[in-house]
Amino acid sequence: MCGGSMAIQPEEFDIPVVDYSFHDVASPRSLIDQMATAGGFTATKLAMARDILRDMKSELDAVEGDAAKVCNWLSFPACLCATGTRGFFVEALKQRMFNVVSTTCGMLDHD
Repeated sequence: MCGGSMAIQPEEFDIPVVDYSFHDVASPRSLIDQMATAGGFTATKLAMARDILRDMKSELDAVEGDAAKVCNWLSFPACLCATGTRGFFVEALKQRMFNVVSTTCGMLDHD
């Protein structure tokens, strides 16, 4: 099934913002878990992206890697490939995490 949203639902507006406690960070996972409640834009989106990717991988594993049975769509602007995240896209595509990819024409001339 294609779908999903990174939008924050109105009923989530009353969730309190909690800043990081680096004293409690034992691993990258625990840091990203804390980012989920840190507020702002980047930190919470990183945690949400991690959760979405984990769910997508679980769905793909549940159908034994048959990408025809799930729809995992990746869409991104070209600037992400010029800013150091290119390796993520390469690895995700090698592992067949996405069966639809859409991007901008700037991808043709970035790096």
